[in-house]
Amino acid sequence: MAVNIPMKTNTNGAAAITPEQIGALIEAPVREASVAFNDLVSTTVTTDSHDYRIPILLEDADVEWTGEGEEIIPSDMEFDELKVTPRKATGLVGISSELADDSSPDAQSQVGRSLAEKIIAKVDYGFLNKQTSPNAPKGGLGNLVGATNLVTDLSNLDFVADAISAIELAGGHLTALIANPADALVLAKLKESAGSNKPLLGDASEGLRARALGTPVLTSRHCPSGVIYGVSRGDIQTILRKGTTLVVDRSVWFTRDLVAIRSIMRVEFGVPVPARVAVITVQAADGS
Repeated sequence: MAVNIPMKTNTNGAAAITPEQIGALIEAPVREASVAFNDLVSTTVTTDSHDYRIPILLEDADVEWTGEGEEIIPSDMEFDELKVTPRKATGLVGISSELADDSSPDAQSQVGRSLAEKIIAKVDYGFLNKQTSPNAPKGGLGNLVGATNLVTDLSNLDFVADAISAIELAGGHLTALIANPADALVLAKLKESAGSNKPLLGDASEGLRARALGTPVLTSRHCPSGVIYGVSRGDIQTILRKGTTLVVDRSVWFTRDLVAIRSIMRVEFGVPVPARVAVITVQAADGS
């Protein structure tokens, strides 16, 4: 990861939080905590290029039963492509000079956590919600056209079976469900039968990170309430452009004795076959 530091963060010989340390505390937590980077949700791809092109197979090669000694007839494979341009997610925090000059692990964690949380929020919101800003990512789940649309009242797990079937018919494989914590809570309270205290999602010790018909249920506060996404990780790509930067500057808030720390990460999403994503709308039992 590229690191940029125009001004040193140490004074009077005090040990400082080095840019390398802060950089490690930003990119790694984002990739670990962000739903968009979760291995159950997508495949992460890093690129050096301004644009990244995802090939889309439009027509498979033909395979025929052929007799011994007979000529094998060649067939053509037809491809299209989806061009993806990573967008800039930025985080900017101001910390006290005392904290900047403190090299303790606790101080480093505070700085890294603050920046990482800002970028995680920006990336996951962009991934899970419809985006209209020209600077925001356009390939996230909220902007998909042609996704598989389903409906549930969350009274049972039939919608999961429907999602599994629909995604497999489109050529994918359901690997995770993504829900707002409020909707996940409703699912977590479902019981195996009337009068039973056994959760329908499995062992209650798993909390909201349980499984619905064997499918992991992931939660994100950035997922719109009333919408559950069913995803096929092999059919969603999170594109991370190399060159995440970190800039530390003491001059921005000079009169307040604060150190400005800014991080920039460029990310976009690609879903070549939208039908392999299920958008499940939660409705009341009366259909409203």
